[in-house]
This record gives sequence, structure tokens and C-alpha cells, in this order.
Amino acid sequence: MQHVKSLAMKLCVVFMMIVMSACTLVKVHEQGTVYLSKGVAMSLSSVAETLQGKHLVQLLQFEVDGQVNELIVQLEFKQREMSMVAMTATGLPVFEQTFRDDGHHELHSYIELPKVKPEYVIADIQLVHWPIRLLQQNIRGAYITEAREGNKLKRAVIVDGQPIIEINKSLEKTTFINFERNYKIEISSLDY
Repeated sequence: MQHVKSLAMKLCVVFMMIVMSACTLVKVHEQGTVYLSKGVAMSLSSVAETLQGKHLVQLLQFEVDGQVNELIVQLEFKQREMSMVAMTATGLPVFEQTFRDDGHHELHSYIELPKVKPEYVIADIQLVHWPIRLLQQNIRGAYITEAREGNKLKRAVIVDGQPIIEINKSLEKTTFINFERNYKIEISSLDY
């Protein structure tokens, strides 16, 4: 029995070493511009005043190519930076990233994220949470609309009369659909 406990402890230590050695630090471009579509640019901006000092904990269910995954995400908004920590629903760390208003991004990835570009994650967060007036100032080559329907809020990034991104917010959840890159995210608050 002692041998089994010792083996289990060794395997646990080896697993943790593998996880820690897989951790990488990536510095992303300094310019702070994301291309939402061909000819559509979004300048990433400072944290909106209405969000400064706030913390959000959210469950993200994202669907890409028919596959659904879940992440628990914690967002922290400071005056000059936004921090994000993501983990699996079972608590395994996935990545941490920080975006400062000088355009500097840092990403610490604990597992390989081949399709995730940190600047696009930040752009999606800003499209969901930033006030519409800031977004309108920061998007070129498209326009963003916002309409209230009862207790729901609908936003859309429009190019040539067609939405490339659609965001539907209600008290229960937010649905983010990117038609250009073919993915969907459902966001539910875990804040109590």
C-alpha cells in the first residue's frame, strides 16, 4: 500500500513538472490593433471608466467547428490594465493574460493554444463589455449598432449591411457570435 501511495505521489509531481514546463510567455505586438475582418480594424483601448475597479467571474462555453468547450474566466479591470485568468471547469489553469493601455500584451500559456490569439480575446471582451460610444470611436471599416429589446441588449458589427459579429446580452447570459471566424461564445456570470 505504501508503494502505491509513493508511486501516486511521484506521478503527481511529474505531472506538475510537465504542466509547469509547458508554461510559456508570449509578448504580442505593441500596436494594439486587431483586424476583425478584411478592411475592418479595431483599436484596442484603455479600460472603460465604468469598469475600472471591477472583477468578473464568468463561465464561457465556446463552440468552434461544432466542438463545445468550457472555461471559467476571471477578469480584473484596473485603471490602466485588464487582466484575465482562464481555467478549465475542473480547475486546471489554461492561460493568464494582461493588456495595458499602452498596447502591451502578455500571455502566459499553460497548455498549447494554437488558435487563440490574445489580442482577439481582448477585442471580444471589449466588444462585449465596453460602452458603445468607445467602441464606435475605435472601429474603422465597419460600424457598430446597439438596440434594446425589452430587457435584452443587442449589438452588431456591420460591414456592407451584414453583421460580422453579433452580441446578445440578457440578465442570464451573453451570446457572442463571430460570423467571420465561425465561432460562438455563451457567457454566464458566476458572480454572486
